[in-house]
Amino acid sequence: MFMNNFLKNRKRVALAILIILSTTSLIYILSLGHGSNNKAPLPTPQTSSQATYESITPGVSTKEDVLNKLGKPIITNQDMLEFKSLSPNRNNEVIVNQDKVSLIKQIITLKDTERIMDITKVYGVAQKMLYGPDAGAGFYLFVYPSNGIAYIGNAESDILLEVWYFAPTDLTSFETNYANGYSENNKMLGPEGFN
Repeated sequence: MFMNNFLKNRKRVALAILIILSTTSLIYILSLGHGSNNKAPLPTPQTSSQATYESITPGVSTKEDVLNKLGKPIITNQDMLEFKSLSPNRNNEVIVNQDKVSLIKQIITLKDTERIMDITKVYGVAQKMLYGPDAGAGFYLFVYPSNGIAYIGNAESDILLEVWYFAPTDLTSFETNYANGYSENNKMLGPEGFN
C-alpha cells in the first residue's frame, strides 16, 4: 500500500511540474510576440563611420575633387562654391579652406528622397540638439560630431531642411566652427532677433 501511494504521488508531482513548465513556456512565447508591437530600439551609432556627400569627404577631399565630382559651380564666392539643388531659392554649398573641403551644406526639399530616418538608421540618436533660427517652427540642428554629420530637421514629421557634412570633431569645436547662431538653450527670439 505504501508503494502504491508513493507511485501515485510521484506521478502527480511529475504531472504538476510538466503543467507548470508548459504554462511558463507558453507565457514566455506569447510575451515575445507581444513585445514585437513595441517601438523598435534606436540603432546604435557607428562612431567610426565618417559621413560623405557624393563621395566627397570633408577634411580629405580637395577643391579639385569637388569640381571633378560635382562639376562647375553655379556661383563661386571666395572659398564658397554653390551647386544647384532642387530648391528654386537655395543652392548646395561647399566651403573650401586651404584647398580642403571644410563644410558641405546640402539643401533638402520635399522633392528629395532623404529623410531623418535615413540618417538615424546609420548613425543612431544625435549626440546633441541645438536651437537656431528655425526652432520656433520645430526645426532643430541635430549633431553627430564624431561622424562629421548634422542635420536641420523636424523629428516628429521626419522632414529635413539641410544636411551638413564636415570633418569629424568634438561638439565644442563644431559649435565654434560651424554652428554660429545656434545654441544649446532654447532662447525665444526677441525683437532684435528679427533684424
